[in-house]
Amino acid sequence: MSKKLVVVSQAFSKQGQSIINSLRNNGGYSIRALTSRTLDTPQALKLVESGVEVVQADLKDKNSLVSAFSGAYAAFVVRPAIPPVVPNFRDVEFAALKTQADAAQEANVQHAIVSMTDAPVDENGKTAIQKYIEDLPLKYVSTMYLQFFYSNLIEFTPPKKQEDGSFVFASPIEADIATPYVDPYTATGQVFVEFLENPAVYNRVALTVATESLTGPQIAETFQRVTGHKATYRVQTLEQYLEASGFNASPQYQYVGTVLYQHWVDSVKNPSVLKKNPPKLHSANQRTWEQFLQATKWQGESFQDFKEKNNY
Repeated sequence: MSKKLVVVSQAFSKQGQSIINSLRNNGGYSIRALTSRTLDTPQALKLVESGVEVVQADLKDKNSLVSAFSGAYAAFVVRPAIPPVVPNFRDVEFAALKTQADAAQEANVQHAIVSMTDAPVDENGKTAIQKYIEDLPLKYVSTMYLQFFYSNLIEFTPPKKQEDGSFVFASPIEADIATPYVDPYTATGQVFVEFLENPAVYNRVALTVATESLTGPQIAETFQRVTGHKATYRVQTLEQYLEASGFNASPQYQYVGTVLYQHWVDSVKNPSVLKKNPPKLHSANQRTWEQFLQATKWQGESFQDFKEKNNY
C-alpha cells in the first residue's frame, strides 16, 4: 500500500523543518517539500538524499501551488513572513493564505493544516482567514496558532553582552507580565502529526499552542542557570528599543521601529486569538525554555551561529 503524500510549504523555515522531521520520525507518509529557493542548495540536496521530494514553488502563485499540491492527501498552509510595516499587512496576509488554500482545494487536497499568527477575531474566536478556509469544501481543515517562539529571543531580541561577560535581556514588556512561548523547531511537527493522524477530531478546530508562559526575569534567570552566564532583565522604552535595534538612523527607520515596537506590545498585552482560545498542549515532548537551552546549547551567540551549531 502506497503512503499518503504530505506537502510541506516553506520547507526550510523553522516550522517546515519541524514538520519534516516529525513526518520522517513517524514514517507513515511520503513527503514533498516546497521551497522558493533553487533546488541545488545544500539543504535541498540533503533532503533529497534522505528520500524527501523537493519541489520549487511560488507561494504567491496559485497555478504553481496547484501543481505542487497535485496528488497530495494533506498540505501545510502557512502564513508567510509579512512585517506589520507593510501597508495593509492584514490584507496581504489574508491574500497569501487564501492563495494557498484555494490551490489546495483545486488540487483536491483532503486535509489542509494551517499555521497562523494572532489577528482580530469574530464573536466565535475565528480570524477572517481561518473562517474563509474552513468554509471551503475541503474535507478536513485544522489550524494551529503558535505563540511566541523561543528563537525570537535569539533572532530578533538577543540579549546584549556586557563588558564583564554578563547578558542583559530587554523588551518593552513589564517584568511581571508573562508571555506565552513555544519551540517552533519541535512543537510544530508534533501538532501537525497529531492533526494528520486524527483528522476528524481536529476538523474545523483551532489550537492555540504554547508550552509555558514566562516573564522577562524568568527568561534571564533560566538562561543564567543553564548557561552559567550572569543574566538580568530590564524593561525597554521605545527610545531605548530604537537605539538598541538601530532604528534611530533616520525618520524612516524610526517609523519602522515604532510600528514593530507597538505591534510587539499589542501582541503580548492584547492578543485576540489567545483571549478566545486558551493554549492547549497535546504532547509532553514540547520543550520548555530550559530544555530548549539545554538541547540547543545556546550560550548567547548570534542567531547565525546558533543555526549553524544546531544544523537549522
